[in-house]
Amino acid sequence: MPQLAADNVKWARVDEIWAEYERTHNLTGTARQAVGIDPETGEVFLGESAADIVARLKQEGRFRPLYYRWSDDPYYTHKGGRR
Repeated sequence: MPQLAADNVKWARVDEIWAEYERTHNLTGTARQAVGIDPETGEVFLGESAADIVARLKQEGRFRPLYYRWSDDPYYTHKGGRR
């Protein structure tokens, strides 16, 4: 059960990060863009798809698992990927 509690804390943190990002950034024209959120650093990444975000981060040597959502959709997906 401790893992479940840790996951719930991460989901809550992801929600906080996205809410703050929405308040502080102009999201006009970002409908249906993928959003990758890192709950540990608070970084937010936008791209055409989750695969696009992963490819960019791998190219930059900064890949790590993120929580993904669409910019106009309240549901999340957690993708760890392969290293």
